[in-house]
Amino acid sequence: MSNQYQNDEPRMSRSQKLQEGKKRRSRKGVIFKVSLLFLTIMLFTVGAYAVRLLSQTQNALGNSYQQVAGKSVSKKISQNKPFSILLIGADTGGMGRTDQGNSDTLILATVNPKKKETKLISIPRDTLTEIKIPTKFASEGSASLNGYTIQKVNSAYSMGGLSLAIKTVERQLNVPVDYYMMVNFSSLTKIVNGIGGITVDVPFTFTSRATGGQYFKKGKMFLTGDKALAYARMRHEDPEGDYGRQKRQRQVIEAIIQKLLSANTLTKYQKVLNSISGSMKTDLTFDDMTTLASSYRGAANNMKSDYVHGNSVTLPYSNYPSGLSVEIPSTEELQRVSDMARKQLGLETRTLDTEMTRQNELNEENGFVFGGYGQYHIYSKNYDTAITVPFL
Repeated sequence: MSNQYQNDEPRMSRSQKLQEGKKRRSRKGVIFKVSLLFLTIMLFTVGAYAVRLLSQTQNALGNSYQQVAGKSVSKKISQNKPFSILLIGADTGGMGRTDQGNSDTLILATVNPKKKETKLISIPRDTLTEIKIPTKFASEGSASLNGYTIQKVNSAYSMGGLSLAIKTVERQLNVPVDYYMMVNFSSLTKIVNGIGGITVDVPFTFTSRATGGQYFKKGKMFLTGDKALAYARMRHEDPEGDYGRQKRQRQVIEAIIQKLLSANTLTKYQKVLNSISGSMKTDLTFDDMTTLASSYRGAANNMKSDYVHGNSVTLPYSNYPSGLSVEIPSTEELQRVSDMARKQLGLETRTLDTEMTRQNELNEENGFVFGGYGQYHIYSKNYDTAITVPFL
């Protein structure tokens, strides 16, 4: 049988076919126009929201932007180079505190986009270091230390603000600080709540007495803002003391960053921006932050933690009759951390030569053994006299 008889549908004339084609093209045209209109409306709506969000973002960051006096603005992020940023947690605004306070947390982050790696280096608050004596303290008797006083590193912020805190860390490790970000503890609660909470791996079960008896159970635990703040601040119940607290603070920071990286809605970012406005100071510009989000994501996804390890020592201080408990890193430990940070930034390593390395050398010459025995002393610039340093 011929194929022409296998189709039961009636055959269409040429004019009928042309007419049907016009109808189909007309229907497709209507569908296309409606789709295009819908798409245009959707893009306009989203675009208008994005523009509004962009404006609000710039305003929020504008309120937080503060350049440090005497410090030039770094261009490393705009040039897609490795950079360092000092994260400062001030113990102001949390747990009822209203004074300027000390830098309760110091973390030097070194970020390398080529290695796709970020290192968080904690500097424990009780670490002993040299601090350039501000003019207002110059008459209090510490000039015998070559223009420096020997104090806990967290004192630099209360003595001379952001500028002195940054310069102190730079000198301690011989590492340039390209940017800084200071956050009051009051904002930590808002940030964590803004991103919907975080999950951390609690190292051991404890109840934080300083925060009204909040309970933490060993293992994975979801934390809201108040719990995250209590988790980050607890020290006395930790068998590792301040070192344990530094580890938990790095945990919280990493959890916040990872949560932000996984955020898939604009509203989450807006909540975080609203929470930090007025509670954060930084010299990162809006362009810096947008570049970080687009070009440094790989480095943010690969974070490693370390810290400056010290030896627990009690020193005689004029204002502390029973002595002051401090942490003193050996020269080898300071050199290790300096080398690690400089390599991460693509810089050549350099031998440390500071007031603290001089003090370490003199103490070892006089019988002090790091990690062993002996009394640590502070020596004058004449190399032969142990002195009692006033606590400024």
